[in-house]
Parts: sequence; structure tokens; C-alpha cells
Amino acid sequence: VAIGNQLWMAENMNRVTDGSYCYEENAANCDIYGRLYTHGAASQVCPKGWHLPDQTEFSTLVSSVGGSDYAGYLLKSTTRWVEERMSGNGSDRYSFRALPAGQRKNDGSYAKVNYDTWFWSTTTSSALSYYALHFMNIADDGYVSAVGDETANSVRCIQDN
Repeated sequence: VAIGNQLWMAENMNRVTDGSYCYEENAANCDIYGRLYTHGAASQVCPKGWHLPDQTEFSTLVSSVGGSDYAGYLLKSTTRWVEERMSGNGSDRYSFRALPAGQRKNDGSYAKVNYDTWFWSTTTSSALSYYALHFMNIADDGYVSAVGDETANSVRCIQDN
């Protein structure tokens, strides 16, 4: 999907590779949400002509839809987000279809399906963490936060310039 001057994949990556997982090891979850990738796997999963975005590219995406206060609502899918405190599903105005894929933690447990999603970036936060674009069910915003590199999160690729 074209958003501003960027071209993004309209679905989460779902390519089998070492370091990738279906939520709770259930293949049906990969069909719905795509796979969850460790950062090492995420950095290699985008096909030729596409790449894992950096923090600046996520900032451009968020700015292109009106800023962080609106990004979650405008980029989240219209289904699957648990409604809490009068939020949850988005409008998917830009056909980005951000789904609440949850996360695989570094201890092998799973959390937050239908509540949160994180999209990996290439930008490091510290020696053991990277920035990720984060959407939650309780807010309409979208923001970049640091997550540990051994967690497994979703991947959205952006087309090379």
C-alpha cells in the first residue's frame, strides 16, 4: 500500500525461516497474523526489492497519516482487536491492516494476541534491543518503543527506494 511517499507491504510477513514462529505454535495463527520473528530472522526475511524499515521510515509513516495520536486508529485493522476503554479496532483508512499479532517472549511464552502488535525496525536502542512500531488495543496512537532482540515480533517490509 502507498502511504505518503512510501510503499509498504499490506500484510505481515509469513515466510518460514529459522527464528520465526506461529503464535502459540498454531499454524492457523500464522494464516491470520503472519509469523513472529526474532530480530535476527526479521533482518533477513524481506524479499529482494524490500527491506526491514528503520526508525526514520516508521516516523515518516506515522507523520504521513497525521501523527502519533492518530496512527494506531488509522493503520489498525477493523477486526480482531479486543475492545477496552472505548478503543480497540481501527478504521484501516490506509489499508495497512495492522493486526494484533502479539509477541513471543524470550522465554518461549506468548502474550498479547488481539491486544498489541510490534513491527521490527533496524534501528538499535541499546546493545540488546531494537526499536519497533507498537500499536495497542487501548489507544489510537502508534509509537516507537524499544524491545529486546530475542523477542519475536511481526515484520512489515518497505519497498527499496
